[in-house]
Amino acid sequence: MSKKEQFITAPPDADVERDENYETQKKVLQIKLRQVLGIVFSFAVFYVVLLFIVLTVQFIINTYIVNGIPFSSSHFGHLLHFAKMSLLLFLYALPFALPIALVLIWRQRGRYAVRLRRFIQYQFTVNGVATIIAFIAVIALRQHVVFVLQVLFINLIYGCLSAVALTVSMNAGEIYALSTDNLPILTRRLLVNIKGQAIYQIFVLLTLIFCGATLFDMADARYYSAEHNSVHFTFVFNAFVLMSIFNQINARKVFGERNVFQNIHKDYLFIGIFILELIIQVLTVEIGCDFLSTTPLTWVQWLWCIAFAVGGLLWQQVILSIPCRQ
Repeated sequence: MSKKEQFITAPPDADVERDENYETQKKVLQIKLRQVLGIVFSFAVFYVVLLFIVLTVQFIINTYIVNGIPFSSSHFGHLLHFAKMSLLLFLYALPFALPIALVLIWRQRGRYAVRLRRFIQYQFTVNGVATIIAFIAVIALRQHVVFVLQVLFINLIYGCLSAVALTVSMNAGEIYALSTDNLPILTRRLLVNIKGQAIYQIFVLLTLIFCGATLFDMADARYYSAEHNSVHFTFVFNAFVLMSIFNQINARKVFGERNVFQNIHKDYLFIGIFILELIIQVLTVEIGCDFLSTTPLTWVQWLWCIAFAVGGLLWQQVILSIPCRQ
């Protein structure tokens, strides 16, 4: 038999074995997808139920115990309002639950794990901060400060762009000192980075929500749920988005490197997406958009928002000083 005939004539079991492997991988992928969807849905439902219980207990204590108001059928309207506010939080919790599910299900290792860690570090922070701020604002103010459409806009636009910026580009020519073969996706250093940035952003946003009107001489938009296009809440939204955009620079490094700007001048894709995100945010705020409940800000307010965003880069150096084993 010639070499050509040997090449053409394949073993009869080869195709069968290849088909079986394909079907096995397909079934495993389907199982993982179902697990991811189950975890995401369960986490979101838990968050919604928890908020409804907290609001209801708070209402009962303030109404019946503190103020001594007798029961009335009109109180059911408050429960319906609490249910509506809790269901809206479902849209906040879904994006936050997705990276959690990916970490639990896909325990990927190897060179591509670095790309996944970069995105997870960013995505955990931005969605975690949005969900926690929404939870606190609903309990304290009975309204959402960062509105649902704004959260969807952040995830659809900035989430997709950041996914490309942090996973497609790999800092050409950069060699990581640590091998990722034996490390889990969610390392201790990654957790420290996520928690540290989340603490900084939550502190800044809560300060702006409850004290921003006094500190920056603007009309207080709290307790006025109809006044969505307020300078106060636009200021909060703009500071949150800018801090998230600048945090992408911190997310470029996942092993505790201090120089988060290393080789950034070679990463043209990252720089291009970073500038594009800034342009989109400026247009969103300055043009003013009823759909996203924004209104133009002054140049002084813009400088403050940029200062908070740059502060996240400086705060990252403090976070990196925390000793942490890989």
